[in-house]
Amino acid sequence: MMEMVKVLTVSGIQEMEVSALPEGNRLEYYAAKQFLDIYNRGRTVRCEIDLLQDSPDIAGLPAPFYIEVATVFDRRTDAPKILGRADGTGGVREIHAAIEQVNKILVDKATKRYGVANCILVIRHGVPIFSGDDFRRFAEEFVIPATHEFSGIYLLAFHEENGLLHVGQDLIRLFPMEG
Repeated sequence: MMEMVKVLTVSGIQEMEVSALPEGNRLEYYAAKQFLDIYNRGRTVRCEIDLLQDSPDIAGLPAPFYIEVATVFDRRTDAPKILGRADGTGGVREIHAAIEQVNKILVDKATKRYGVANCILVIRHGVPIFSGDDFRRFAEEFVIPATHEFSGIYLLAFHEENGLLHVGQDLIRLFPMEG
């Protein structure tokens, strides 16, 4: 069975196959699905994707519920390489560089005005180098801007189990702070 999703386009709302979405929209869709899979655990009212749109990327149910998605690659040139749009392979850096990239996204997204209530920022770490536990060890390095429009900010990271990194299976709440 083909997975379908509603998409807001210039000509209105259309139902589309997820596999037919442009790469960027597929990345946002699957990041939101992974986020919601973890976010909904133990919740009485489950949230779900209603509509793919632009800024914020996802309109969810129950309304109002929105998700803005950003993806961190190890280096700015990794995304095109991983997606096959540039020669070479993605690079490897230390975790501090990855956290620096998250902080840059936080600053950028904090300056934007989404004009909606209950918007969550999900930052997906897209390179299987570090686990969520690695990021938690350096949690004090994350810098959350003093002003932003998000009701929650989360880092979607890899979960390490039995020596394997599982994509998008660890969720770190950056705002409001965990613990």
